[in-house]
Amino acid sequence: MNDTLLLALPFAIPVLAGAIVLPFLRKNAQALAWVGLLTVVATVIATFLGPIKLETPEATTSWLGLFNISLALWDKQMFFLGFIFLFQILNSIYLLRHITRIPRPYLFMVFSLVAFGGACGVILAQNLLVMLIGWQMFLIALYALVLSGGDGTEPVAMKTLILGGASDFLMILGMLIYEHVASGELDISAHSHIATGSSFAAFTAFVLMFLGAGAKAGMWPFQTWIPEAAEAMPTPGFASLPASLSKILGVYFLFRICNDLFALSTAAKMVMFVFAIITIFAAIIPALVERNFKRVLAFITISSTGFMVAGLATSTVVGMIGALMFLLTHATYMAAMFYSAGNLEQAANGSTLEAIEGRKDILPYTVLGFLLALTAAVALLPTGGFLARQSLFDGLFESHNYFVFFFVWVGAIFNVAVVLKLAAVILAGWKSKNKADLGWTYVLPVIVLGIAALMGGFILDMNRDVLHRLLGANSDVIRDAWSLNKVSFVASFGVWVFGAALFFALRNPKGPEWSTFHFLRESKVLGRGYELAEEKTFDAYEVGLKVIHWIANQVFWHFERLMDRVADWCIRAGRNISRPALSSVHTGVYSNYLAWVITGLALVSALVLLR
Repeated sequence: MNDTLLLALPFAIPVLAGAIVLPFLRKNAQALAWVGLLTVVATVIATFLGPIKLETPEATTSWLGLFNISLALWDKQMFFLGFIFLFQILNSIYLLRHITRIPRPYLFMVFSLVAFGGACGVILAQNLLVMLIGWQMFLIALYALVLSGGDGTEPVAMKTLILGGASDFLMILGMLIYEHVASGELDISAHSHIATGSSFAAFTAFVLMFLGAGAKAGMWPFQTWIPEAAEAMPTPGFASLPASLSKILGVYFLFRICNDLFALSTAAKMVMFVFAIITIFAAIIPALVERNFKRVLAFITISSTGFMVAGLATSTVVGMIGALMFLLTHATYMAAMFYSAGNLEQAANGSTLEAIEGRKDILPYTVLGFLLALTAAVALLPTGGFLARQSLFDGLFESHNYFVFFFVWVGAIFNVAVVLKLAAVILAGWKSKNKADLGWTYVLPVIVLGIAALMGGFILDMNRDVLHRLLGANSDVIRDAWSLNKVSFVASFGVWVFGAALFFALRNPKGPEWSTFHFLRESKVLGRGYELAEEKTFDAYEVGLKVIHWIANQVFWHFERLMDRVADWCIRAGRNISRPALSSVHTGVYSNYLAWVITGLALVSALVLLR
């Protein structure tokens, strides 16, 4: 087995298992789940044991002489794959019982493995074309996993596919321009560092690739499918893809764009900051009044992308490390929260905040896992969320982006308030509820991910050398983030204080917890904004459909109908010309008609005989 095949095993094993093995088990949901778990375990073993036989964990081979397949499994790739493996193993355990609740289990399991393989391919790829293959496999799998939610999911799946395809088109176009600017170089590890300010083509390539990668992470304006998918997709599907894998892939590639492929100019940074700020508030403002638990988590997922983009845009070592730590911490605690949401939905027979607050069973272990994850979501010590936010704030201060810092800081305050509202909802009336919980397969992923979220600061600290090699930075950068005597810590402390104050000040102690912030719907300004949002006035997908329909109508009325009008005019003109002549010869006399017949017969006979 050559080096390339060994390195391709994390990609090949899940895809082949989904394509070859699972079709034989399509009528046995439990068998599908167990094979899925065994496939993930086999992939993990192959990933860690395969490269042992290699002198160097990197290989390149030519494919039909068209392009090179270049893969690598250095410690930085292993670091990200480790998180992906953790999520996928826990997701497979969750599925051992939950698989029977999925309307289309075979479709779900096949494309869950395809998404897993595609994600591994993106991380391993050292060539933009190879990465693009895994990227597109992930998009197709995402579309299929939305469809696995059963009847009524087709519109959401189509929206997911179209928005994902549109953003991927922008990214591919950016790659083509990048190839031209980089003189045919497609190797990500080449560290081209093309200055975005060197030419208009370089800046355009950066913006297009930034939009494509950002869309995969859930960045505005391509994010509108995520809240809808949160309702339509099965819980393990959303927890493992939009909440975790999709976020990791998008931000990972954004990092490679900002750190390896381009050197960012001031204009490029401003573009990133604008999208970051809009993404934060376009998601967190609706989350304040949203009444569906899963949709609230989806909005938090979207909002977090803005923080990561802001960190990468600083182009400082500490800011970019903060973005990566934010990515891994967020993927961990959000997966835990979404599994918790699935358990609570099952206990409450609904995913609305009202139903979850009024459920009969408290689900103590599920709630415990949610609260452990909450510590990272609000960035308390010693979580990775604390390290990430400290580093993000340090990066903004170091790059002198104080104006951006203010908006990021305010967005963090709103995030804390929203998360506290969710905690209040699930804890409401806990003393009077039954202490029952679901089975261990439902609870274990929540607890493990909750503990990982709580201990994330130590986990990231132990891997600071890997982060150092990713950026070529001194590992003391992470140690400095633990410092409690800096301006960034004062800012973090302010986030906790103002976030908690916002929640408790606007909470109605006599009303249900889900009604907190609900009065905003009645305000003259925000109320109208919420109405327009619910009507999808700001939805890029719906706006795009309206534009396409308008263009189609214009083409129909001004071009196709123009042809009809020209044809009608020709018919009317011909009729007006021929009608008088024909009317004059149609006298109704029999002898005239007989003469025309004889004349016609003579002409036809002459033509036949003369031929």
